[in-house]
Amino acid sequence: MSDPYTRATAAFMDEDYDLALTLFTESISDYSTKGRRSGGPTLAEMHLKRSITHAKLQRHADALADAETAVTVAGGDAATRAKALFRRGVALANLGKQQEAKESFSAAKSGGCADKLLDVWIAKVGGIDGVTPAQLPSKVQEQATISETPALAPATESTAAPIPPAAAFLPPAKIRHEWFQNENFVTVAIFIKSLPKDDPNVVKIEYATKALSVTIKLPSGSDYMLELDPLFEAIVPSDCKHSVMSTKVEIKLKKSVVGIRWADLEATNDSLPVSTMASAPAAAPPAYPSSSKKKTDWDNLIKNQEEEKPEGEAALQALFKTIYKDASEDTRRAMMKSYQESGGTVLSTNWAEIGKEPVKVSPPEGMIAKKFEI
Repeated sequence: MSDPYTRATAAFMDEDYDLALTLFTESISDYSTKGRRSGGPTLAEMHLKRSITHAKLQRHADALADAETAVTVAGGDAATRAKALFRRGVALANLGKQQEAKESFSAAKSGGCADKLLDVWIAKVGGIDGVTPAQLPSKVQEQATISETPALAPATESTAAPIPPAAAFLPPAKIRHEWFQNENFVTVAIFIKSLPKDDPNVVKIEYATKALSVTIKLPSGSDYMLELDPLFEAIVPSDCKHSVMSTKVEIKLKKSVVGIRWADLEATNDSLPVSTMASAPAAAPPAYPSSSKKKTDWDNLIKNQEEEKPEGEAALQALFKTIYKDASEDTRRAMMKSYQESGGTVLSTNWAEIGKEPVKVSPPEGMIAKKFEI
């Protein structure tokens, strides 16, 4: 059986957040008693993943606690610390602590946080020092406003700020997604029914070289969001596309390197090494029962037999048929008369000559023609 962290990640991908939370907690407990396993995640990464899981379950105070722990124990891992600061900011924003969220987002951006949703959240809280919403890309501004989430109000000591329905961005557990691949594309299918096909505002998708962000306006009015960052391998954003169908939204991600096999949608510390996809093998021919140890390719044997050239009398007959098929009427008459009258020893196509008199038997040199009577 795989370790709790791997199973937790799988449960998270399956959107079973309660199970994922239990398993992430178990992996943190194992870390405390057994230490870090070889090639396994750091303690900061575990707390970071559990923070995100808490957020999916709308437990924002718990998400904040795990994010702050991840910031503390990240140590010299700048990338993990920056991402933990981003998740801390998200938790603070969901708790209505707008100013603290801005400070955390600012620290995350200064630390080089690569999460593409950072700019979306910066826009949602009204910008940070040195970055206003108007300075962000237009697509980021659109994504920050497509939900029905109201602007966050600063909290005061006397009145608690209302918790905005930011959970509307989180995927409902009943919505599932699957994926498959070929040599050129990775296809992600999100199963949602009754989406209008002609409304461009229903599905918003952001493609990055190693990230995918999907937001879908559900018929209920809430939003479904799927975040894949980082993707298992790089994609070509300009060649990616999606389509809205009656039962699902299908997203085709163009592989940056054709033929690379993805072991998963997202890259993790436990991701399998990259391998290439071999072209699909041709269907194997049927095997025929035999007690012989030596295998015989019967299909090939039959084919060779069919392609063997005729010899002797068969070759003559084949030649006769070939010439006769495309010949004129006079040529056919000459061929029939000469062949029959000569006992098969003469084959002529010249009717002007053959038609004048009977054709004599002309056996090959060294042979004598004899007439047999029955």
